[in-house]
Amino acid sequence: MASHLPPPSSPNDSVDVVRDNFEAMLPAVEAALRDCTFFAIDCEMTGLFLEGSRESFLDEMPDRYARLRESSQSFVVNQFGLSCFTAAPRAADSSTNHPAGLGYTASTFNFYLFPEPLVCGRDQSRRFVSDSGSLSFLAKQGFDFNKWIYQGIPYLPAPEYQRLLREAQGAYTARRGNGGPAVVSKEPADLAFVARVKQQLSTWLERSDGSMLELPGGSGDMNGFRRLLAFQEIHAATAGLPEQPAVFVKKVETNNGYARMQLTRGSPAEIKAMQEEDVREKVEAVNAAAGFTRVLDAMRKSNKPAVGHNCMMDFSYVLAACVEPKLPPTWPEYKAMVANWFPGGIYDTKYLSKRLPEVFEGATALGDVYKAVTQDGDKRSRGQSMAAELAGRVGDPFLQMPWVAHLPGFEKYAKVDAGALAHEAGYDAFMTGCAFASLAVLTRAHDIRGAAAAAAAVAAAAAAAAAAGAAPEVVEPTPSPSVDACVEGVEPTLPEGMDVDDAAGGVDGVDGVDEKYDPMCGVQQYMGRLNLMRTDMPHASLFGEDPPISRPNVFHVSGLTGQRIDDVQKMFQELGARGARVTWTDRVDCSAALVEVDNEAASRVAAAMAEGGVTGDGKPKVVTYAEFSAERAMAASAAASAAAEEKAQQYAGRKRSRSDVTPVPAAAAAVAEAPAAAGEVPPGGWCSVQ
Repeated sequence: MASHLPPPSSPNDSVDVVRDNFEAMLPAVEAALRDCTFFAIDCEMTGLFLEGSRESFLDEMPDRYARLRESSQSFVVNQFGLSCFTAAPRAADSSTNHPAGLGYTASTFNFYLFPEPLVCGRDQSRRFVSDSGSLSFLAKQGFDFNKWIYQGIPYLPAPEYQRLLREAQGAYTARRGNGGPAVVSKEPADLAFVARVKQQLSTWLERSDGSMLELPGGSGDMNGFRRLLAFQEIHAATAGLPEQPAVFVKKVETNNGYARMQLTRGSPAEIKAMQEEDVREKVEAVNAAAGFTRVLDAMRKSNKPAVGHNCMMDFSYVLAACVEPKLPPTWPEYKAMVANWFPGGIYDTKYLSKRLPEVFEGATALGDVYKAVTQDGDKRSRGQSMAAELAGRVGDPFLQMPWVAHLPGFEKYAKVDAGALAHEAGYDAFMTGCAFASLAVLTRAHDIRGAAAAAAAVAAAAAAAAAAGAAPEVVEPTPSPSVDACVEGVEPTLPEGMDVDDAAGGVDGVDGVDEKYDPMCGVQQYMGRLNLMRTDMPHASLFGEDPPISRPNVFHVSGLTGQRIDDVQKMFQELGARGARVTWTDRVDCSAALVEVDNEAASRVAAAMAEGGVTGDGKPKVVTYAEFSAERAMAASAAASAAAEEKAQQYAGRKRSRSDVTPVPAAAAAVAEAPAAAGEVPPGGWCSVQ
């Protein structure tokens, strides 16, 4: 496959992306995303957890998300890694003894990100939190803080980017100051400003030297209302002349936060050309300020699967940076945002590798997984054996550990020892993609083996029942979506027109294989399942319903007044539950807590509850975890419905107020309408202009 770029002068040129080379590199980034099979990401941040916001073992996903949201809005991403993997199947090669199989080419980018304080003449300074431990860790990994601050690529929230683009594109679509009643001010300062503008215009129009005029020419600040007054005077000064001169008016930003109006005369054609050039410059400035937000937009437009490793924070941090600094208030709303921005789905290599203890033996850190699938050793041998066993069973030549090659110009990480550049975001993204390429195969092999074992168990049980003379119980084996998505029963997944014999002897027309074979088929059922730490929840589900939580040995106590943890423990000790673990759910007043006991003690507490010996007058209220969780869910649903109703009423009120307003002069409408329109972001989307 050809490179997206001509060969650079050094391998780093096409990997490290900073402010100076961002515009030159963006087409390569967009092409890599457009052409890839999947892309992997990784983020380095200024911190992970705010003080006192670490997760609790008995959290539910709304609790976890509340802390995640707070951290994402406080810290920032300072380095973002993107590695795009494109499937490249190969034919069998007898000269090298290589069988037909699947491989990938990788294009990797390492972005430095920094929130630009001045955007399109506006102060956009962002305050963020840094954790000394995180910064010290990055320093020890060789992170270049000077490059981050001085060369970091800016970014804007997507709605702000859209608003600025609309303003830039519509700068000359409204005719200003030429119709409707005049706007009048009685303020002495404004009257003096208007008199000064009239005098300056009169003098300038009498001259014929082609000079420009800046308003205000003397002292005085120019604000939006005064620009409106000035437009009226410009129209009045030129409309009555026998040959109305064409005047180009350009807003020029100044260092004090105000702006001047720069006037230039010319023919209508010249003025139109000036306006078009000004719009082009404005759009370029907005695109430059949006910076990395355009990369996130390219990710979304690619509609390709996104991959991360233990990546709950990676995705929330980048969405907080480039979409909405204040992430949605609820977990379901956040999941809707994720689905909108990553329509190709998200996969977590941490979650996938934990499902394969027979290969990784519990060592599922990114570096460990990468070494296991790329370096010769026992773990890679086990993976190859497992894939080969299943390849022979289903006659599928692609069930093998894939190869990965860097595209020309992207070889910065080609000769790096495994893990040597860990915690550089680009390298971590590349390791994540390599891990996923193998995990897709191993997961499919694991699931097919599991399905076969389940079918064999059912057959053995039926045979045993028949031998004993009993009527066999008909039990259907549990289907595996991962298997069913790729095979019917255990039939091979092969390109159209290729049979098993063809595949075993070599692949003719490899380009056709690239189009027909879907290397993602083995993992599709695990899309959106993200790993969680320190919890009994099986995973976070970004798409669809959250998995059910069963906690029969946990109880919720409310109505506590002044009790300490040992008081709650004593209360449960009296019920036969010693050594109870108490977690406050109300951290402010300590009026409610979750209490975890062992399974035997849980039975005694449940029996006491059934007899009514736990709650009563003056006693705290004790309920099972299932009851507590159901009550929380109902309260959250009611709150969400109320918030949605309030939002709908506010929107309806705005529509009514717009329809009932008294018509305003065209000049005022041109100034007043743009901010209102720019503030309305279409649900689920925004536009970008190249």
